[in-house]
Amino acid sequence: MTGNMLIGAQAVKGAGAPLHAIDPARGEPLQPGFCAGTAEDVARAAELAAAAFDPYRAAPLETRAQFLESIAEGILALGDALIAYNIIKQIGNYGESFEATLGKSSAMKLDRGLNASYKQGGLMYGWPVR
Repeated sequence: MTGNMLIGAQAVKGAGAPLHAIDPARGEPLQPGFCAGTAEDVARAAELAAAAFDPYRAAPLETRAQFLESIAEGILALGDALIAYNIIKQIGNYGESFEATLGKSSAMKLDRGLNASYKQGGLMYGWPVR
């Protein structure tokens, strides 16, 4: 996630101050921020969409279905990596999340014990996410 718009297969940075979604659990802005497109950005996107409409409509249903399925497969292929990346970026790794919600610095004040990293005498092993 870069905060850019995708217009005609090109990453385009919007103009103006970035807008941020808010993490409902923490009330903090999520990164990256997204900037609004200009009137020219909207006109270019609409122009490209209009130019693609007739060729897409003329394509056989099977071709359109394959196109949409390929998009879905691409999103699904990002699945776990995309989900893991966003979770870690937004709420931290498991240790940070545990500490903030259950650990000694939280209202619960729990010790991790066997729930700690194997490097700290616990049983938890964090598999690398690539």
